Amino acid sequence: MRLLSILMGIFFAVLLLIFAEILVRQLPFSENMGEYQIRGFSPPPLAPAPTHIPIHLPPPSQKVSGEHYRFVPHQRVIYPLGYVHVDDEVGLTLGPNLTTQISRLTMDGRPSYRVTYHSDSQGRRVTPGQEPGRPRNLFFLGCSFTYGEGLEDKQTFPAQVAIRQKLYQVYNYSFHGWGAGNLLRLVHKDGFAQDVSKTTKGKAIYLFIDEHIPRVIGSLNLYRAVPDWTENLPYYYLDSDGKLQGKGMIADSRWWTEPIFLLFSQSRLLTYLKVDFPRANISHIELFSAIVADMRDILKEKMNGMELIVLFFPGSQANKYLIPYLDKKGIASLDYSSLDVVKYLGFPGELPDGHPNAAMDEFLAKQVVRDLQLKDKSGG
Repeated sequence: MRLLSILMGIFFAVLLLIFAEILVRQLPFSENMGEYQIRGFSPPPLAPAPTHIPIHLPPPSQKVSGEHYRFVPHQRVIYPLGYVHVDDEVGLTLGPNLTTQISRLTMDGRPSYRVTYHSDSQGRRVTPGQEPGRPRNLFFLGCSFTYGEGLEDKQTFPAQVAIRQKLYQVYNYSFHGWGAGNLLRLVHKDGFAQDVSKTTKGKAIYLFIDEHIPRVIGSLNLYRAVPDWTENLPYYYLDSDGKLQGKGMIADSRWWTEPIFLLFSQSRLLTYLKVDFPRANISHIELFSAIVADMRDILKEKMNGMELIVLFFPGSQANKYLIPYLDKKGIASLDYSSLDVVKYLGFPGELPDGHPNAAMDEFLAKQVVRDLQLKDKSGG
């Protein structure tokens, strides 16, 4: 009799969840998952440190638009055959020597953008606006924000930096959907930067957005965006001694939970309740900073002492948690998280799908050239 009562309770609970799921699917849908927070941890105020690079802001725009960015749902981009390559170690990569036209539509079929991407012989996005033979190297590392999703080659963040100084040869090491794990696997590869001069020091700028932490821990939100994303995100963890270890991809390393994540990612009720797991915690911040530190060490070893700088994209909320751990590891940071881009541009800095627009990348490029003193030959 007791077993029957338990089974009836489970049955009615399932019915209630199904009813709630159906009800929520009738409500307006929002992809906003709320403020970025680390559970059970209040970050201390960021104290000045030698690793913090000073910021020199331009005067505010005299003409500020009252319109603010509103997310427009987009259809998933279908890339032409040959554009994306699968690397067993890195994940998805850009194919070499390509000229690829990409179109993206809104969910109601309206055109959002049509652009052309070019790649060089090493599978990097082409960075125009610079003559060969500059004396120093400047690597840009990141995801589609750095790659220039929805922008022409000359409009990307790295290209805008290239045309504003003549001291550094700029290289764009980034791709759609990448996280810190993909970048670490990339710099570890034997053929990484094989065509780049290693006789001089340089800099590497890792453009960080808050979504890079979920791409290390494989959170539910990734499955909501792209169900097979974790098949191409490298799996890393800290062992019992606190040492960084890597093994395959996230989907392969936790195959027993993949069906659960895929099932829950389809639930509108869980999305409406802003349910995401695993929630980022301090152990994940430690893991992320360990990945970045290993990236820094490899670049320093392979590229004659190259310095790694983590640039926090405007609007970042993870900066207050991550920067103290970067400070402990001696990793320089350039914190643009609090920059109100509308205040300086006079209008929002996003494309309709949320990626930076050309004006945002131009603004960031001017800011980076100024703050890192890239025109100053004494600036390293």
